[in-house]
Amino acid sequence: MSTDMNAAVIANTNTAFQKFREREQIRLTLAVDATNMCQFACGYCYFGDKGRRKVDVNRVFQSLRNFLTLFSDRMVDLTVHYMGGEPLLAWKEILNLNSRLRPYLAEMAVGFRWSLSSNLAALDSKKAAHLKADNANIHCSLDGPPHIHDKTRPYLSGKPSFRSVAANVPLALSFGPKDTARVTVCPEDAKCLLEVTEFIFKRGVESVCLFPAQHMDYDAHSIDTSELPPFRHSIPEWCYDCEARAYCNGGCWADNVIVNSCSTVPIRSRCALLLPRQMQSAST
Repeated sequence: MSTDMNAAVIANTNTAFQKFREREQIRLTLAVDATNMCQFACGYCYFGDKGRRKVDVNRVFQSLRNFLTLFSDRMVDLTVHYMGGEPLLAWKEILNLNSRLRPYLAEMAVGFRWSLSSNLAALDSKKAAHLKADNANIHCSLDGPPHIHDKTRPYLSGKPSFRSVAANVPLALSFGPKDTARVTVCPEDAKCLLEVTEFIFKRGVESVCLFPAQHMDYDAHSIDTSELPPFRHSIPEWCYDCEARAYCNGGCWADNVIVNSCSTVPIRSRCALLLPRQMQSAST
């Protein structure tokens, strides 16, 4: 990343953070890497070689406590989003950290929710029941139809993973019907975005986040931008206080979320990505 781009990112982050601190009520989402372990060997994975480390619950709990003191007088809700690796492989550690956070936040009269990003391979009925009881959300990774998913997301053994992942999608939707699918797009699949998203929508998922694979070169003509929201170099100001932002998994400002309108959650229809295209362009 260039020096100018680094400076732009820092300036944009500082502006967003300052606006965040100026709020009278603060609802905060923090991401925690639960482990670097994973059953998959995705060629685009930013972790590279997989390890066997799991989150240090005591250290993370103390860090969260220290961080939350910055907003303790106005904190209303905290959401912890677990990532990895594959966070379901650190299930005990996640439950341990949650059990430490709940009483601490309750003393501060702060609401607590949690969620995770998962490849779904380790999801089972027991974990699903716990997630449902906690009203937790799951953000599943699914790269599209079998011929794409199995190419990009094989098991460490090299075997295809689509069948086991797809089998657990209904289980994930049984407790999180509003959950989002994450698609990592390789350059050779960039022209298949509509095929990929339509395939996932047909499985019952209501929104899809599209992420270009890291460290891979893209042809400027690979993607039909007429099918996507307009590109922006910074977080649009309307996203700071967007009522629908809780349903975009933090992706709305990156312009990479394709959302199905949801009649059971009217607030989602207020997301800028669902507005007519000319209104989006006028807002950039």
